[in-house]
Amino acid sequence: MNGFFVFIVYLPLIVSTSAPIPCCWYKQWEGFVAQKHGVYDSVGNFASVADIQGTIHMDYNRLMVVNDLVMTNASQVFALSSIEDYNKNVSYTIISGQCYKAPLRGRLQDNCVPENSHYLGNHSYLGIVADTWILPYYSKILTTSVRMTVTRDGCIPIQEVLLTISSTSSLSFINMMNITQGIVDPNIFNIPSICQQTPIHSSQVPLMDLVGLHSFVKYKIV
Repeated sequence: MNGFFVFIVYLPLIVSTSAPIPCCWYKQWEGFVAQKHGVYDSVGNFASVADIQGTIHMDYNRLMVVNDLVMTNASQVFALSSIEDYNKNVSYTIISGQCYKAPLRGRLQDNCVPENSHYLGNHSYLGIVADTWILPYYSKILTTSVRMTVTRDGCIPIQEVLLTISSTSSLSFINMMNITQGIVDPNIFNIPSICQQTPIHSSQVPLMDLVGLHSFVKYKIV
C-alpha cells in the first residue's frame, strides 16, 4: 500500500501594526472646516445638532487663531468671526455687529501629535494613507476622548473626533479640507476696531465651548 503525506503550510497574514512616530504639521496654515456637533443635556433631557462650516487660520508663531464660521441648527443660522489670542489669553467674537470679549481657558495646543498619544491605526483616503491617534486629555470633571487623523505624508490634519461625557455631553466630527501652508493675509489677525472700542465683556462668549482645548473649532449651539 502506497502512502503519501500532505503537508499543509499555514502562512499567517501579517499586517503591520507598528506605530509611526508622532508628527508635527505646519506652524502656519489655513483651510476650510466642516463640523457636525451634537449636544445632549441629561438634566434637561434636551438635545441639539448643529452644522458648522467656514474658514480657519492657525498661526502657532503668533499663538493666534481666526475663525469665520456659519453655524446652523434646526431653527437658527449664526454667522460669526472670532480671534483667539493666546498671548493675552483673550478671545474676540463678533456676532450680529456686537463684539464679545472673553477670557480664554487653557492654552493653544502644540502643532503636533503628542508623544504620549495612543496609535489607533491607519486607513486610506483615495490612496492617501492617514494615521489616527487617540490624544491624551486630562480633566477632573469631564470624560473626554479626542481622536486626530493626519496624513502620513506631511502630517496634515484632516479629521478630529471629540467626545465629552458629562451632565451636558457632546460629540463633534470635524473635517479639514483645502489646507495650505502659510498665512496669505497677516492682517487677518488684527483686532477689529469695534472690539478695541466698545467690546462687551463676558465670562464666556455666547455659542462658545472651550471644552475641547485641542479642537480646531470649539463652538456649540445652545
